[in-house]
Amino acid sequence: MQRFTITTATSTAKAEQSRTAGYEVIDLSRASLRDTVARLTDGKGVDVVLDGMAGPIIGEALGALVQGAPSSASATPPACRPTSTSRT
Repeated sequence: MQRFTITTATSTAKAEQSRTAGYEVIDLSRASLRDTVARLTDGKGVDVVLDGMAGPIIGEALGALVQGAPSSASATPPACRPTSTSRT
């Protein structure tokens, strides 16, 4: 069984940086996450989804899980993320 990591990027430039580092990357500005995962995994899906952003893509990412895989996601909701402050 082949195991590898699939990452995503929101732009072609970011995707190229990740590819240069050796990752399999889905460029979300050009391709569907679910369709590309299906192609890369011969339709089987992925075993694990990690989403550190809690963004709009989480539903599509969880939809790419192997049928019957535990569906767990952990992320920091935007309202809980630290914001920068400046002192005057």
